[in-house]
Amino acid sequence: MIHVAYAVHDASGGYSKFAGVSIASLLHETKENVTIHLLGDKTLSRENRERFRELVAAAGQTICFYDMEERQAKELAEIHRKLPGLTTSRFSPASVYRLLAAAVLPPEVHRLIYLDSDTVLHLDIAELWAEPLRGSVLGAVPEVALTYGMPAPQPLVEAGLVDRERYFNSGVLLLDLDRLREIPELAVAGIEVLREHPDCFCYDQDILNVVFADSYQPLAVRYDAFVVTERRLGHPLADCLYHYAGRALDFFLPEDPFNRLFLQYYLRSPWWEEAAFERLFAGVTRAYEGWRAHSRKVFSETAGRRRILFGAEARREELLGLLAPAGGASFQVAIDAQGQLFVGRILDTVKKRKGELFVFCLPAAAYEALRPYLESAGLAEDRDFLDAGQFLPRGAGGWELSSGGFFAAL
Repeated sequence: MIHVAYAVHDASGGYSKFAGVSIASLLHETKENVTIHLLGDKTLSRENRERFRELVAAAGQTICFYDMEERQAKELAEIHRKLPGLTTSRFSPASVYRLLAAAVLPPEVHRLIYLDSDTVLHLDIAELWAEPLRGSVLGAVPEVALTYGMPAPQPLVEAGLVDRERYFNSGVLLLDLDRLREIPELAVAGIEVLREHPDCFCYDQDILNVVFADSYQPLAVRYDAFVVTERRLGHPLADCLYHYAGRALDFFLPEDPFNRLFLQYYLRSPWWEEAAFERLFAGVTRAYEGWRAHSRKVFSETAGRRRILFGAEARREELLGLLAPAGGASFQVAIDAQGQLFVGRILDTVKKRKGELFVFCLPAAAYEALRPYLESAGLAEDRDFLDAGQFLPRGAGGWELSSGGFFAAL
């Protein structure tokens, strides 16, 4: 029997479907017997519980539910007292439930795979289950490996408490529960370290790294493949356990294999229904209309003002034709052929010619880098300066509709 745990806090009622998609992929890919251990709380609705049961029963497998607020009330109260930011962070309160799994699972469960809900399997989970721990309490993938040498800055690493090469991601864990049960004070001990470093924000991950970074068993990247990185590097779909952290779903990328993989299992889950289909397109419509309303407002409030366009010399005539077809605008070169911004030249211009509207025709990254300089000069976005991308056609560098609205509707 393979034992796999998920942690779900679902105050809105809309998050359970992500765990459902992950479980659907696991059940489809895995041939061995599996027991799903769902670490939840009172936010898990009766309707979503039934959907989980339906999904797992259809595959002839087993699911067990654990109310962590009830079973670990004292421990969670202490965690929340010492980490008040847990309930307001960008991570779910369920993120710490993995730290308490050894205390609530039956003693006959000796080994456990923990998976974040934003994972989708494209391999048999038995492959991860068979990985040796070689005496370590847990196995995980180092972040420097799964990001191919470009990990996000981590306070514990910056403080010198954890080696950069050893800091691991806690979204996929292979756990020796017997060994873990020998450390009942794990969560509290880790929290004491975090309290000394209040800039830490990945609470469960940082706690586990404080305790195990020097001793865990590194796993291959294929067991925690970050979709944003795999997509950036142009990697094809492979036999991997994919992690969709960082809003990796981007449904406006045509023929993207990672989006298709997610949708394959979403469509097979009990959460796919007519109402879900309607919500998805309603979300896209709201996002599009919000964008258009913003553009109309900017156009109205800045009408009649003389414009100075900033961009690359090679695009001078194109941009003047698109943004000032009737004239009434001047052009200034703001970026060289290598993408280097002329920040000093731009700031000199905006200081000398106050009252005019400064329109920047730049790549998104360049515009984002420039904006703080403009704001520090006392200018306000959409009043004194703006990103021309909202008015340009897509083929000329115009904004692409973000899939954020689609993701939220999902």
